[in-house]
Amino acid sequence: ISWFEYELPNLRRQLVLGGTAPDSVERVMREKITCMYRFLIRAESRAALLGELPECAAHLDYPASDAYMQQMATHDPASNWGSVEAPVLLLHGASDFVTSATEHAQLAAMLRQMRPDRAVMYAEVPELDHFLSRQASERASQDDPTGGLDRPYWGATLEPILDRWLEEVALPTPIAGTAGHPPA
Repeated sequence: ISWFEYELPNLRRQLVLGGTAPDSVERVMREKITCMYRFLIRAESRAALLGELPECAAHLDYPASDAYMQQMATHDPASNWGSVEAPVLLLHGASDFVTSATEHAQLAAMLRQMRPDRAVMYAEVPELDHFLSRQASERASQDDPTGGLDRPYWGATLEPILDRWLEEVALPTPIAGTAGHPPA
């Protein structure tokens, strides 16, 4: 999906998780659509847009330049994935409030359709959030006052998944003359 389409359901989910009143959710979503459309699609500068619509500040707080974000908005992910030859492992933390499992599952399905002869694995990681820290739920991760990158790393939970992935993509038969070991 495009960046524009990606942001909208995630913002809606985050607002609901945060306990925003339904009528406020709709107002915020309308603002977001207006601000994103003008910034990402019409490629208006952030500064000019904020001068005209200061309420867009909360919706355009991207950690990248205008040019980068506007280029991202024109990016067609499906066309780029089609040229990937390598096996793909998609991971989603069950406590990730930033992105959704649905997006990851849809990407896995798209890749399996586009490249049925290539390994594609999708795994949901319990208690893992977007920042690779341990959280009990999406809400707990969203409410944690510790900045995402300042949270303790909990990547050890990925080891069984990575082991399974590596077994899946390993060569099915040993290389001749190597007693089952690939060359160094």
